[in-house]
Amino acid sequence: MPIDKKKLLNTLKEMKQEYISNTGAVRSSKFINKLHDYSEYELELRIKKSTKLELKPEAQIYGSHKAKKVDVTLLLKDNGPIVAISLKSQMSSIAKNFGDRYEALIGDATGLHEKFPFLVFGMLYLLPFNTNLGPAIDETPPFEKIERNLITITNRKDFDDRSSKYEHFALLVVDFEKDPPQIVSEYPKNKDLKIDNFFDNLIDTFEKRTPELDIRK
Repeated sequence: MPIDKKKLLNTLKEMKQEYISNTGAVRSSKFINKLHDYSEYELELRIKKSTKLELKPEAQIYGSHKAKKVDVTLLLKDNGPIVAISLKSQMSSIAKNFGDRYEALIGDATGLHEKFPFLVFGMLYLLPFNTNLGPAIDETPPFEKIERNLITITNRKDFDDRSSKYEHFALLVVDFEKDPPQIVSEYPKNKDLKIDNFFDNLIDTFEKRTPELDIRK
């Protein structure tokens, strides 16, 4: 099932409006929460209604070391999380701060997978094509370097694979200077990091790993 590109573009338009009207929107979560809603919508399109399943935003999941709020989680009632999506955005100082963000990404995956090794965990990471929007300092992010780092922590195929990897990782590069904002097709170059099949891939991986549970519509 293809993603709802029209809804995604409308979501990005709303995010731009939020960012321009409220420069604290990123820090207050209002900006990224719109992408949370979109991701929840895409999962709802793919998951059948069941009394055993609950799709929950901002679920508090207790990992191996601490509790963590996960942005969108599909819970199997009385059992725990089975599919989860975390969402991050970085709108400025990207080259300077990406190293710290990268370490945090690894830590998040490790904490959840050590506690829930069968969990199918996805990350949707949003970057601007350039940061010449609002009060931010103009910057062209080093996309190819970032992509090389991200590809090392995706495609966790089996439950006993490295806990520090995500099952699937999507890098969404957006030109917010366009009106309306546009998805930049040039990045990522690696098809495994593109958003097009991200949500389908999560469900496909879950079905292969846990074939006894039928969750797809």
